Amino acid sequence: AACWGNNADGQLGNNSTTNSPTPVPVSGITSGATAISAGKAHTCAIVNGAAWCWGDNSSGQLGNNSTTDSPVPVPVSGLSSGVTSIAAGNSHSCAVVGGAAKCWGGGGNGQLGVGTPTVSNVPLQVTGLTSNVTGIFAGWRFNFAIVGGAVKAWGQNSNAQLGLGYSSSVELSPVDVPGLATGTASVSAGRYHGCALMQGGSLQCWGANSSGQLGDGSFTPHPSRRPAGRS
Repeated sequence: AACWGNNADGQLGNNSTTNSPTPVPVSGITSGATAISAGKAHTCAIVNGAAWCWGDNSSGQLGNNSTTDSPVPVPVSGLSSGVTSIAAGNSHSCAVVGGAAKCWGGGGNGQLGVGTPTVSNVPLQVTGLTSNVTGIFAGWRFNFAIVGGAVKAWGQNSNAQLGLGYSSSVELSPVDVPGLATGTASVSAGRYHGCALMQGGSLQCWGANSSGQLGDGSFTPHPSRRPAGRS
């Protein structure tokens, strides 16, 4: 694994806090990495089925039962095998292990999905997502998960970034995203918007659109899924 860019919190994982404009190897991860995700100032990866994180840990987003930053990868508590998907957000992280969704770190906007706004420096079970989860995706302070081709969403929804058709302060537990009950191949979450790639190849986006991030030819926000590439 290799990382580059800002390294003020050790998020490049090379045992330093020196920025790098070119890729630097992540300490200890020379092989076996199958996925990696970059958050605001921390990074997580799957290595030989285990979850590892490094960088900023002020909210417990490294998941190693501490709040001490780490410039090198540390193992996430309890996720030593069977991890199939991982995601890093602003100050939280999530993973899929054995088909179940787990989240940890900052959760003041409900992004841990446990029914209350809370903070945890170890992984917590996301309410209701105990099996058949095939992918998890973190935005700024919210998440999406794919369960049997359907999309679930939770966390901050101030800009309708959950795609529910309305804005709300937070959704503390996973809710169904309307219109995405089947056939979802992948999801991507930004700061205040989300997009879904469907198995047929079409792309749907929703949420904030001040910079045209929904790709529909406008700068108009949309609270529910809208085909990208169309006005």
